[in-house]
Amino acid sequence: MKKFKRTIAMIMTALMAIGMLAGCGGDSSDGGSSANENDDTVYTFTVAARAAEGDLTVASVTWFAEEIESRSDGRIVLDIQYNGVLCSQGSEFESLQSGICDIAVASLSSSIDKWPSISWVTVPGLFSTYTQQSAALNAVQEAGYIDDDFESNNVVLMWWQPAECFNYAFTDEKVETIEDLKGLKIGYAGSAYISEALNATGAVAVGTNAADFYMSLNTGVIDGFVNPARYMYDAQFYEVVSYMPIGITCGASNNSVYMNADKYNSLPDDLKTIFDEVCAEAAEHFLSNAESLYVDEYDLLTENGCECYELDEAVVEEYNALCAELSDDWILEQTDAGRTNAEAIINLVNDTVATTE
Repeated sequence: MKKFKRTIAMIMTALMAIGMLAGCGGDSSDGGSSANENDDTVYTFTVAARAAEGDLTVASVTWFAEEIESRSDGRIVLDIQYNGVLCSQGSEFESLQSGICDIAVASLSSSIDKWPSISWVTVPGLFSTYTQQSAALNAVQEAGYIDDDFESNNVVLMWWQPAECFNYAFTDEKVETIEDLKGLKIGYAGSAYISEALNATGAVAVGTNAADFYMSLNTGVIDGFVNPARYMYDAQFYEVVSYMPIGITCGASNNSVYMNADKYNSLPDDLKTIFDEVCAEAAEHFLSNAESLYVDEYDLLTENGCECYELDEAVVEEYNALCAELSDDWILEQTDAGRTNAEAIINLVNDTVATTE
């Protein structure tokens, strides 16, 4: 009988040990996928998107929501609120911090003060395509230069969504030289560097709410404005602008996707692994969409009455020389604010852009 009792005790001890190992996740070499295999908790995250469903800035979020729910077996669900229902442009990071939303598609140009380490994105002349911007952002992030910005905003990046550089467009004046810009009232919404670039050409920079661009152009309050060509087509600005020179741009922005850091950290390890994998694929999904949309934007605008034309190479070089001074201004401004790595950031951006098509 004593031998039988000892045998039972040994079996019970072994079973308890197995249970403890299972509760701790056992071997985590698989990235944590076995850590919570019996956990059926559903993690629902609210997403703030100011654009309509189908817009380029939110199309990859919609794709992500479907993909992550499928791959997590329904344990991660995204509740996407489109059309700015949860927050307006420029208030996304406050909304992430206050809990109004858990994930947001946020405009960099409207929150530039919160991201000093990547505010160079808005400086005209540093890059000319969204692919170059994406490569530069990744390089700066990998170098660790943005870590403090992420921490101060209490967010993690899901994926970058670079925007096209801002094109010039004019209502009545066909601008073919830098001299032609002098005195023209050009609307912009974004950083002070855009204003500086406009003023450097002799134009009059007019800070305008983006929602008022169409009316201001139509009523002659401004003679032109700067915005991505694709946006101009999608928003039918060809109805009020007649000319778009190709070859000069005026800074950029992006509408990247961020998540509240606490919400991200609430995910168990196995779901974080899945989440990160799908985020990486969403970045590729966005770039693929952008490439397919941006190939014919000038043709589409021209077909609808806005003449898109190439500027002489000498004019482009003259314009770029004016913009080159702005990156030096950015370095000085950031250095004066105590950010000693500003020059290193610009050098990294320039080196990355030079090797990116």
